[in-house]
Amino acid sequence: MSESEHREANKRLLGAFVILVLLLVAFSFVVYLGYNEKPNEKFWDWLIALMATFISFPLGLVFGFFHLNRQNAATQRRRKEELRELLIVELQETRDLGACANRRPTKTTLTYIQPLILEEAVKSGLFGRELTKDMLKLAKTYHKYNDDVTIQRAAHEPKSIERTESLVEQTVRVLDKLNGNGNDSINSSA
Repeated sequence: MSESEHREANKRLLGAFVILVLLLVAFSFVVYLGYNEKPNEKFWDWLIALMATFISFPLGLVFGFFHLNRQNAATQRRRKEELRELLIVELQETRDLGACANRRPTKTTLTYIQPLILEEAVKSGLFGRELTKDMLKLAKTYHKYNDDVTIQRAAHEPKSIERTESLVEQTVRVLDKLNGNGNDSINSSA
């Protein structure tokens, strides 16, 4: 659930709360005016208890849902920030590995890249549409790179991998967006 959805849900809950408060005020006004005549005191007591039940239960639900929405929004913000920090670390390591592979291809540069955090961030749905699309493309590029590494290891031929430049460029682009230097802000949600 995005921030705008949380705001919309909170607006609906606030509207329900206002309606319930208005009902409570109207009922209190009717009881105050009618209580002076005292036609049947037990009836009024029963009616007051009944209205208190019908008003307090929905009020409790409204406050419960409002609190739940706030907790969910805070949890998603925290999770998004954690994933952002982990992504930056993972992508910086991959960028450095790719840059090293472009300079001097050796057996030590033929390393598998495990985009675990990248894939988790894509699955989370917490990032903007463009950033998520770029991260998905980057994960696919990583898997293609890993396929090339597997082929070269099987052939015992450590040579330059053509996709490395594309891999580094895509990694840098996603890193820039995560750091707020790209077109897609980290704060926008899909």
